[in-house]
Amino acid sequence: MIGDFDVLIAATAVAGGIPLVSDKLRHFERIEGLTVEGYR
Repeated sequence: MIGDFDVLIAATAVAGGIPLVSDKLRHFERIEGLTVEGYR
């Protein structure tokens, strides 16, 4: 499950057409239309 705040962050990125930068790539990969960029 994805937490409520993570869903809100992902929705904001999708609505703004910007990538989400996270170290939890697998966490967000299910969200359609979301571009996720990893960092370490």
